[in-house]
Formats: sequence, C-alpha cells, structure tokens
Amino acid sequence: SVAESIVACGNNQNVIYERTYIGYAYTMLKPGEIGTALAVAPYIVLAKNAVPKNGFSDLQQMTLSQWEQIMVL
Repeated sequence: SVAESIVACGNNQNVIYERTYIGYAYTMLKPGEIGTALAVAPYIVLAKNAVPKNGFSDLQQMTLSQWEQIMVL
C-alpha cells in the first residue's frame, strides 16, 4: 500500500521516480497496552542539479548550510 501511494503521488504530479525508499519500525505490545498504527508516505523530489558532484551519498555527511554553499545558493 505504501509503494502504491508513492506511485499515486508521482502520477498526480506527472513524475516517474527513479528510486523509492521504504522503511518501517514496529514494537510488540504487552497484554494491557494500547497501540495504534501509523502509515506515512512522505516523498521528496530532488532536482538532478541539487546533488553534489561526488554523488547523493555526500548529502548524508553535510549540513544544510554546507549544501547551500556548494550549490551557491
């Protein structure tokens, strides 16, 4: 359902995503505990010219300010 939601968001904006990343987390409840399910499908579209020269992985090691300097913003 999450993947279908991502595709639907792309279709709504006439975008075909090159990659999709999906993650999840869960916890087991003990008897007497109350839980709820949350499903969230946030998405971002990053322009090709917004990726540093050394590649997407460089974004993981830099701050927003550093990225702005590299992108000359």
